[in-house]
Amino acid sequence: MRPDAQAMNIDMNCASDSYRVHVLTQLTADGTGFSGAWQETTRQAEGTVTGRLSKSGDMTADLQAIGVSIRLSARADGRRQAIRLQVQGTDVQDVVIDLQR
Repeated sequence: MRPDAQAMNIDMNCASDSYRVHVLTQLTADGTGFSGAWQETTRQAEGTVTGRLSKSGDMTADLQAIGVSIRLSARADGRRQAIRLQVQGTDVQDVVIDLQR
């Protein structure tokens, strides 16, 4: 890691009465790029992540694991946040989250 690189760990839980997802992510950011590893503990899945932040604040990331690849894109502007997951290798293929104030 370069001396000016920044590290970030994410611990995310999402659960309902019938579903649970627990994701741990360790990232290193260097300029506008970032990379690292992720793990989903309830399904014992793990892989790598690489991504980039644009000057406008948009983010794209590619998550890879054995048999699964995910393209994540996120955009925030003023009163709106939009997140899209395009998935290959699972029964879920496209997730869109659009939040507005």
